[in-house]
Amino acid sequence: MPLPARSAVSCGREIPLAIVTSSQVPYRVLLQSLESGYVMTMQVISVVGALMVLIAYGLIQAGTWRELDAGYLALNIVGSLLLGIVALEDRRVGFVLLEFAWAGIAMVGVARAVRARRAARGL
Repeated sequence: MPLPARSAVSCGREIPLAIVTSSQVPYRVLLQSLESGYVMTMQVISVVGALMVLIAYGLIQAGTWRELDAGYLALNIVGSLLLGIVALEDRRVGFVLLEFAWAGIAMVGVARAVRARRAARGL
């Protein structure tokens, strides 16, 4: 006897689950396992991105790094891009705007740092 068709919602997207017969229940378990793994992956990506941005900010505030240091810029760019990807996947327009703007502003910092280093070398 077939089980009813169902769908699951993951990160704002509806994922259809196939109609399965009672003999195919392990496939349903596999689908649910894949979905939970996907959700967990997105959570890990968002936590890593957030930690990167927060660590960069903390090191600036502590005076360890300056605004044009490569480590600060790299953590900001990569962290905000990771958060932007998660926001895209979750369809959070405000966060997409925030995170990609944050990465863009950090890229301006990279350009400033490159110019400053070239000027210091006399190029």
